[in-house]
Amino acid sequence: MFPNIKSEDDLAELQEVLLDFYQRKIDRETDRLWTEGIVNEEKIEEMLNSHNRTPYK
Repeated sequence: MFPNIKSEDDLAELQEVLLDFYQRKIDRETDRLWTEGIVNEEKIEEMLNSHNRTPYK
């Protein structure tokens, strides 16, 4: 597929299509997690306020 990309405009259009595709997948998975109660407002706040950096010695 990529050898058929002849211009920067075509590449940009393909990138947009791929971004839209993955955004829809993320939206569906997020909706599923919310519906099943795996993620809720409390858990999102907890994630936003947590420090998950890898400790280095």
